Amino acid sequence: MNVSNDLFGNISYPFEGVRVYLSGKFTQPKELISDRLYDSGAIVKSVGPVSSTNYLGLSKDTCVVIAGGELSEQELLKLDTLRHDGFYIPVISENEMNEIINGNIKREFPAPIKNVDITYDFIFNSRTPMIQHFNFYGYTHSLGQKELFVHDLKGNKDCLLQSLGNIGAYSNFEFDPKSIDYCWLKNETINKLKKGEKDEFIQIITEKYNSSAANKFTYKFIIESEAVFWMLFRAKEIGDNVSLYYLNKYLQSIYE
Repeated sequence: MNVSNDLFGNISYPFEGVRVYLSGKFTQPKELISDRLYDSGAIVKSVGPVSSTNYLGLSKDTCVVIAGGELSEQELLKLDTLRHDGFYIPVISENEMNEIINGNIKREFPAPIKNVDITYDFIFNSRTPMIQHFNFYGYTHSLGQKELFVHDLKGNKDCLLQSLGNIGAYSNFEFDPKSIDYCWLKNETINKLKKGEKDEFIQIITEKYNSSAANKFTYKFIIESEAVFWMLFRAKEIGDNVSLYYLNKYLQSIYE
């Protein structure tokens, strides 16, 4: 068994109960790496329905990734997706694994607890697309028949809600993790995120999602300035004078 002793001589298993995902090629056969981890208390394989053993896949239940080299693009995308869902999985090297097993260093790898962190990079600079953009070659948008979370509108909210309703969107001032599809991202919120600040809009989404039973952050962000510009374009192109009236009235109300 791969064990280590603490200061009092008590035996401990450095990877006890840790669910491990093995990635890449190692300096030793993967089966030997697996055996060493198993002897250290790690969970490396799952037992299938016919008593066959399989290496654990990369999931929200993974406690640590042990990489024999560079992670593949598919694995990087999966890790990024898990982080966006709020599950942060650490990655260590084969050498660090050996140091832990040999008792030279101590690391703890608890089961991940969902804790999404919505930052500027989270929304704008990730492998997982978080912005739902608008197609200026079309007059419909996926907002139609979808639930949109809006918060703390500065202008005449009735005018904006009427305009959104005209393209089929359902606006909601409450963030329900079960029903919301899109989140209305104001320029003020973006500017604060650039400075590392989170306004009430971001805090509401974060707290509601983290305290919910949902394990997938499926919500997309709609940039207000882009959305309003597209709705103006659409209204002019199809001759929707009602929407044009409400949109212009909304824009005027922002700056009054």
